[in-house]
Amino acid sequence: MNTSTGNPALDDLARLRDIAEQGRRLPLAGGRYLILWGYTIFTAIVAQAAITLHWLPVPPMSIALTWPVIMVTGGLIARHPAFSRGVGNARPDLGARIERTVWIFGGAFLALAPLSAVAAAYVMLKTSGSGQLFALMMGMPALTFGVYAIALAASAEIAAFPRLKRYALLSLLFVPITLMLAGTIWQFAAVALGIVLVSIVPGHIMLAAERATPHA
Repeated sequence: MNTSTGNPALDDLARLRDIAEQGRRLPLAGGRYLILWGYTIFTAIVAQAAITLHWLPVPPMSIALTWPVIMVTGGLIARHPAFSRGVGNARPDLGARIERTVWIFGGAFLALAPLSAVAAAYVMLKTSGSGQLFALMMGMPALTFGVYAIALAASAEIAAFPRLKRYALLSLLFVPITLMLAGTIWQFAAVALGIVLVSIVPGHIMLAAERATPHA
């Protein structure tokens, strides 16, 4: 619809207002990303716990590959056209594009961080014989919850869905909790609980809101 007034300043204001209104109307497309990464991270932490507790007949060194392999797999799924088809009800809103970008790059970070940590650890192991850098993997849960807090807060603002801010704050709370429990069996339990609370639960809430949003 042409809303030009002939006044460039007023036209610019009208376009900015339209962009803001689009952000208020957009469906919450991040739900499927939250669900995907929630189950991906949950799988990774369960696998790591199973190896640590010797529930799986694999060498302990396999822990170093657990997060990278599972997270990269999650990243490939997120990038697959079949997964992203229909995200945002195919609406070209600026807010929807920003939201998708936040989740895609957040997911890319979650895939690359453990892969980089393991690569650095193996380089040190080969050059100096020290395996100290493998301890970096104990900090992955804190990084994960930090990414979640940022992405959830961004989605809450873009979509005018303040309910998500509660989950963003809860995610921040799990950053110090998982760091303080690093190196203990309780860290696995804390991560699993946290992922359910700040990823899987709000993911289903967002997906339900997206489906309830009328198509443009």
